[in-house]
Amino acid sequence: MMELLQESLKMQRSLHGDRAHPNTAATLQKLGDLAAQSGDLKQGILFLKESLQMQRSLHGDTGHPGIAATLPKLGALTAESGDLKRATRYYKESLQMQRSLHGDNSNFGISITLYELGNVAMRRGDLQQAMDCLELSLDIQCSLHADRAHPGMAVTMRKLGDVMAQTGRVTESMRLLLEALRVSRSLCGEKDHPLVADALHSLGIANQRAGDFDQAHKFLKRSLQMKELLFDKKHPSLILTSNLLDQVRKTAQIASKFKAIRDLASFKEEGLAALTRDAEAMVETTSQIDKMAREILSKLQKPTSEHAESEDKAQGSVYDMFGQILKDAEDMSKPDLATNPDVHTTWAAACNRMIFASQKAAEIANQLISKGHFQKINAAALRLGGLLEDECADTADGNP
Repeated sequence: MMELLQESLKMQRSLHGDRAHPNTAATLQKLGDLAAQSGDLKQGILFLKESLQMQRSLHGDTGHPGIAATLPKLGALTAESGDLKRATRYYKESLQMQRSLHGDNSNFGISITLYELGNVAMRRGDLQQAMDCLELSLDIQCSLHADRAHPGMAVTMRKLGDVMAQTGRVTESMRLLLEALRVSRSLCGEKDHPLVADALHSLGIANQRAGDFDQAHKFLKRSLQMKELLFDKKHPSLILTSNLLDQVRKTAQIASKFKAIRDLASFKEEGLAALTRDAEAMVETTSQIDKMAREILSKLQKPTSEHAESEDKAQGSVYDMFGQILKDAEDMSKPDLATNPDVHTTWAAACNRMIFASQKAAEIANQLISKGHFQKINAAALRLGGLLEDECADTADGNP
């Protein structure tokens, strides 16, 4: 087909030369359409631009159906190529020309151009303009189709619902999206159809934005099931829904964990203040242990040979123990008891190591280190363990 049209264009140019001619303009437009369909956006844009230039030289600045039809095609291709500003200009010029030809808002073509303008505005991040254009497009379609369901209405409702959800008008968005789903199902019956799958997808997004992850999961799962029957596994729409469903699952898991944490921290004001005081005391005691452990480590010698004296071996064992104590003290230097449900296990294990190591070290203390060092760290570790027990008891009372 492309070769035939190119041959036709060649013949027309030989007949008309460089002069503008309606047939040449029409052939250029058809070539632009075919190039775009084959994926060659750049060549498609070039053909359509030449067609538009030729039509303008034929019809001037007056409104003409051919020009009005070519402008939105250029808008679509430039938008697809990523030039959203230029696409917006083409669509706006087309809209102005269509209104001069058909009146303000009485034509289905106008509603389509408004829809495309809204779509481009959404991609540009201008959500207010997107809503204005889409609402006007939907109004025209509703007046044209009255009470009859129409695919264009379902698509426009869904797009408008998506934009509303992005602006935070989630309740209005879900109401409109449910209507889009109803219209889609009235058109498609019980059959699986992209219109229905897309409406379910959008409802999933709106519910996700509202924080209702159960509903979001339900809608997205149904959309994905439908798309798996309609498309192959590499279809962009199927991949998009699948990725979003995974995201909702993960977000729901995180939300569930945060809820558990909030429940754990939902103490009365007095209890929370007491918990904070206990935590501060635990940090202070841990700092003391950290300081003493560093002092002891600076005096202990780690054995350098398997044949070291037994006392050196004992000192090396205590050296290793206090190395772990030092690590524990560093890890526990900034505890966050309100948001770490596993902190009790961590602190309990660390306290046990400290108590055991300090008692063991006191047994082998030599002239370099007085037993008083180990007695101090033992007392501090015992005090830390007591604080931990009190804190655990408070938590249990606050969260039966």
